[in-house]
Amino acid sequence: MKTTRHIVFLALIAAGTYAQTTYFLVAPYDPAHRRDSYILPLTSGTDIAHARALIEYGPAAGQPIVVCNIACCPDGINHDYLSPVKKCWNWHITEFVGFADYTIEILDGWPGLVNNGCLKTGSCYGTIGFWTYTVVAELGTDPIWVSCDYDISNDKLISLDDFSRLASRWMEDNCLNSAWCGGADLNHDGVVNDIDLLLLAGVWLSPHTVCPIWFEAWECPTQCYGDANCTADGGIIKYRVSTPDLAMYMAAWGSKPWPVKCGDFNYNPAIDFDRDCDIDETDGAILETWYHRADVPADCPTAP
Repeated sequence: MKTTRHIVFLALIAAGTYAQTTYFLVAPYDPAHRRDSYILPLTSGTDIAHARALIEYGPAAGQPIVVCNIACCPDGINHDYLSPVKKCWNWHITEFVGFADYTIEILDGWPGLVNNGCLKTGSCYGTIGFWTYTVVAELGTDPIWVSCDYDISNDKLISLDDFSRLASRWMEDNCLNSAWCGGADLNHDGVVNDIDLLLLAGVWLSPHTVCPIWFEAWECPTQCYGDANCTADGGIIKYRVSTPDLAMYMAAWGSKPWPVKCGDFNYNPAIDFDRDCDIDETDGAILETWYHRADVPADCPTAP
């Protein structure tokens, strides 16, 4: 009887120590600088409790810095939840190391810096411990709803069912609500149109957990309209597509092989205006459309 009680006691301890994976949002603890984020999975009951304390009390809860081992590849879960388009990072957490009051300087940084490093070096591993970041929100236990969501039918596969659902809401322009026209408005710009169709086609028959990568060059508000260098050319217009942007495109156009793809040595995300990981004639057409135009377009609404 004593042995049985002992086993039950250990089982209760284990149940309290290891819980179902819960996902948390890690971002700058100062709301004024909260512009990017990444997703942290936790399984230990103790770690989950501390994460919730950080959400409630901030750094005052102690050990605010999240230390993790990472790998340079997308996992379908880690993305910038604070981004309007929920951009997906090309890296993910492989192991939660612990919470800390401080880390060595080499571990400091931000999600975009890690992302660009992964894109340059390819497959690699490392450790992060961003000094000004901490847990700011709890996202739940279902990784699907925090992952890159092009799966309109929620069957974990991009298939004809998703195209059918998108077609049924085609050209609806009243999607500015939490439902986003039944999920058919993939880039959340308020209308179901050819942009959403292209996004869906880009992940055709891919598993739900496949994430597109994201480059910091795409943060330029008018980059997808052809403004490759994202500067105030001429000092009059805030952003303008002009000769330097054309030169950047022509440098890629004259290279081999063509089109230039993500991973190629001469791939430059600044001139991948449609953000499809290819530099091709479509990007040239975008640049030509806006070349020397006097008006400045609105911020790009498209998702990666």
